[in-house]
Amino acid sequence: METFDNYKNLQGFEKETYFKALISVANADNNFNEIEKEYLFDQAKLLEFDIASIIDKKNSLAELNLQQSSSITKKILIRDCIALAYLG
Repeated sequence: METFDNYKNLQGFEKETYFKALISVANADNNFNEIEKEYLFDQAKLLEFDIASIIDKKNSLAELNLQQSSSITKKILIRDCIALAYLG
């Protein structure tokens, strides 16, 4: 899969926070299914992020302090939470 240039130019985007939050959302129903995992691995490839070390860790959204995250991180997170809801 090719990395898109517009993903490379996301100034202030917090990859680890983004993925930890998406993993938390995917685990919210205690059914982190293969379709959701595949989506996250695809996103990780696009963003050139090694998700393997955090994919099986359960994070609390409260622990992530998302209020302090950048605007771009929050916007992309909202978009992809909607995608996860559709896939789940």
